[in-house]
Amino acid sequence: MADIIELCREAWIGSKGESQPAYDDLIQSYRDMLTERAERILAGEYVSDGPFQAFEILIRDSTRRAAENADAEKAKPLTTAVKEELVEEVEHKTPKGSLPDDFPAHAKLHEAGINTYGQLAKVDDLTTINGVGPVLAKEITKCLKADEKELNK
Repeated sequence: MADIIELCREAWIGSKGESQPAYDDLIQSYRDMLTERAERILAGEYVSDGPFQAFEILIRDSTRRAAENADAEKAKPLTTAVKEELVEEVEHKTPKGSLPDDFPAHAKLHEAGINTYGQLAKVDDLTTINGVGPVLAKEITKCLKADEKELNK
């Protein structure tokens, strides 16, 4: 409840006229009405076009800023120790060993001297392999991704 009162206080300061009293000097029933409006705004009910529109917009926008700040906090760079811990927990596995016989373009890859997942990973552009065009390259990439996905379940 204290958070909503502080939110109302800040919105009132930003929306009141020069001759209007400070939030804490308002009569209790008026503060209660502002609190009720703020709760309705936070529940997503409405923004009026009446005399309280500026107050309501400040309430609504303050919750957006709070959400953006929370997102920014989550996006802060991780410390080296935390990064290392996360890497240990979520190690991404890649397929290793010989390419299976049913691997797309297996014969063409073998002719090019590519017999393992490691050798295939070193190829930047699959279409540079003799006999592998864009369609086969896409099939190979799709198969690699499927194999990685299977390993990382």
